[in-house]
Amino acid sequence: MIRRLRTPDAYIIFLGAVALLSIGPLRSTFAALPLIPFLGTLFLFTVPGVVLVHRFFDEHLSGPVIVPVSFALSAAIFALVGVPSLMLHRSLDLYLWVSGAIVAASLVAAVLGILGR
Repeated sequence: MIRRLRTPDAYIIFLGAVALLSIGPLRSTFAALPLIPFLGTLFLFTVPGVVLVHRFFDEHLSGPVIVPVSFALSAAIFALVGVPSLMLHRSLDLYLWVSGAIVAASLVAAVLGILGR
């Protein structure tokens, strides 16, 4: 059981929960330190990319190389969601809901990665 908690998926879930807390219920607590909610938002932005890199490129990429690759993958994912909604003149609310669903699905995939080991 302890071995499951030392996987990258466990770190993704833990940091995702901390990031969600920093931009959600504890937002007013960190009002004087805007860097903390910014870093939480940045981490939640990269979560889909980190999960994909861990799933598909784990044996090829390691260490600090994962950060720019996961950032680029996340930017591509959110761009693929955003561009059609801009072209169809949809509201920003729909884009935010779909983006939130992508982040939630990535966190669920990380949880399933822990349970599957």
